[in-house]
Amino acid sequence: MLSVGNSLKLLLLIATVTTVANGQAIDICKYEEAGRYGLRESSGAIISKANFDVIMGYREGLAPVRSGEKWGYIDKSAKLIIPLGFDDARDFSRGWPPFGSTKSGDT
Repeated sequence: MLSVGNSLKLLLLIATVTTVANGQAIDICKYEEAGRYGLRESSGAIISKANFDVIMGYREGLAPVRSGEKWGYIDKSAKLIIPLGFDDARDFSRGWPPFGSTKSGDT
């Protein structure tokens, strides 16, 4: 648990990353702030601000995220790798994006 003021926020572990620089494992946790989600290390260090409505778990190095009505994918540093703009998002499988996700406006 992480104490924020007088309230408690649950940190949900969503990934463990091994850093290249020193070879140490870092747990990445999702946190909630004002109804939105961001990423923190288990130590409490912020990786990304709470900018997303939904952050799902990582698979093959990417996690689906939603902001508003659109989905995209972030890497473990919270960098948006596949821009928000999809109506749906699912896990990658064997390096392939999920089928059935279409970019808004495409036919």
